[in-house]
Amino acid sequence: MTVAYFDAVPWYLRMYAHTLSVRATGADGHTSQLTPNQIMFTPAVDRGRPAVLELELELPPQSRTVLRYDFDKGFLKYSEHPPDANRGFTIAPAIVSYSLAPSDTARPLSCTPGTTCAVRVYTEPALASLPTPDFSMPYNVITFTCTILALFFGRIFNLLTRDFAVLTPAK
Repeated sequence: MTVAYFDAVPWYLRMYAHTLSVRATGADGHTSQLTPNQIMFTPAVDRGRPAVLELELELPPQSRTVLRYDFDKGFLKYSEHPPDANRGFTIAPAIVSYSLAPSDTARPLSCTPGTTCAVRVYTEPALASLPTPDFSMPYNVITFTCTILALFFGRIFNLLTRDFAVLTPAK
């Protein structure tokens, strides 16, 4: 079966296209390396566009296919993090598309019998954990600085407003 694979990887996950590997494991347990018929890769631009990977593959029948590639995690600016940055970043699912011939018996309900039907399958979304800054640090710096200023101001105010007098001992 010929399938088309489409994946848009966000710019903050720097994908290495040269590490792409596609392996298919058949029903008999034999694993084979698959070579895509066509590859189209558009690299990401930082803070601009995602990396796009499009493949056309010929999958063997009754097989399980695994597609892998290496990537590095990028650093985001302080203002680019979502409100729940410690949860991680949701990576959109990839899309696998294929066509069913009119003679195929296993068909989705949306396909009319006797016609060619295009089917789209979505992979599971992923969750990427990126380096996260300490968001409480500005609060800590402000609190520490204000405490130091309050202690300094209190001392100076006490020295300027206190009346110093010499006490003589009573006889």
